[in-house]
Amino acid sequence: MSAKWIFSLIVIVAVGALALASFSKNNKNPITQNIPREAGDSSGGIWESKVNTEGEVTVKVTPLELSSKSSEWKFDVGINTHSFELSQNLVDAAVLIDDQGKEYRPINWQGPGPGGHHVERILTFTPIIPAPKSVELKILNVGAPVRSFVWNIAD
Repeated sequence: MSAKWIFSLIVIVAVGALALASFSKNNKNPITQNIPREAGDSSGGIWESKVNTEGEVTVKVTPLELSSKSSEWKFDVGINTHSFELSQNLVDAAVLIDDQGKEYRPINWQGPGPGGHHVERILTFTPIIPAPKSVELKILNVGAPVRSFVWNIAD
């Protein structure tokens, strides 16, 4: 075997090892990353993300906590556009609605300061007790009149 061939083989193995290490780092648990939480599962876990792409704005919402045992119900809300500055305060532009039609206002909209074309923050509500079978999060006047996101949460 020539030294050139051995050097080439070492380079190929090294590049392969780096690629595998990078893939493993970015996919720590690929089995559970995108599994939606089942209705009736009140143990916490992963909730299904919902995306609305009306108009020139994309809104992605993922519940972080919807258990009646929690002191707060939290939603991760990402808003993206390239058309205008995002400065809406979702405390004024969102409402959570239970399966009986009762409305609940957010208590907090926390994260990095307002503005920009990409915003990701946590929208927080007081928990609904007893927990309803489902909830609908409506976001009003953020690039569309109404955006609706629904999850089954029966405890």
